[in-house]
Amino acid sequence: MHDMKIPVRAQRRWYYRWAQPPVKAMFNLYFRHETKGVENLPQREGAVIATNHASVLDPPLVGVDLPRPVYYMAKQSLHDIPIFGSLIRAYHSFPVKRGGFDRGAMKKAVEILKKKNLLLMFPEGTRTRDGSVQDFKAGVGKIVLDAGVGVLPGYIDGTFEAWPPGKMLPRPRKTTVTFGKMINFDDLDMDNPDRKTYRKVAERIRSAVVNLKNSE
Repeated sequence: MHDMKIPVRAQRRWYYRWAQPPVKAMFNLYFRHETKGVENLPQREGAVIATNHASVLDPPLVGVDLPRPVYYMAKQSLHDIPIFGSLIRAYHSFPVKRGGFDRGAMKKAVEILKKKNLLLMFPEGTRTRDGSVQDFKAGVGKIVLDAGVGVLPGYIDGTFEAWPPGKMLPRPRKTTVTFGKMINFDDLDMDNPDRKTYRKVAERIRSAVVNLKNSE
């Protein structure tokens, strides 16, 4: 379902504000978590936050230190889990179908951004199996250009070691989220983009994420 109502420049709801401090304290205690580059986050405009993806820890770790709420896609099967599905929807998740082009999810993503909100995307499409940054899908380029927004690149370090795919429980490893400078695409054809243009956007974003990794 993609019928969630999207406000213009969404604010943190009371339960969002209530949950953020204890979750942050837990992450700081167990993972010695650190977030860098929050000052690069747009204060009022819509933007895609694009990062690598290694663990189920990634979405809450990205959002825990941000002063604005973050929307994000999660696979349909997670939304179908009783109670858990309702919980992640309350914290601005919306479903996306895996294994094909989900037009409804793409449309919802563009709507979120055009209403000046933040959208977290993992352009690799799935979690890495070896800790490396995989190729980014062209879909992130289409969403960015259709919405006419910039991208805040981020690199998540340590979550693959803390809770990689296939492990039942997380381990106490240091985690860090580093945000870079905003990327704009004013030099590209925004009126008549094609798949080649979308791919170029995806590659540019991936390069920024890899550069953040190499600067760690």
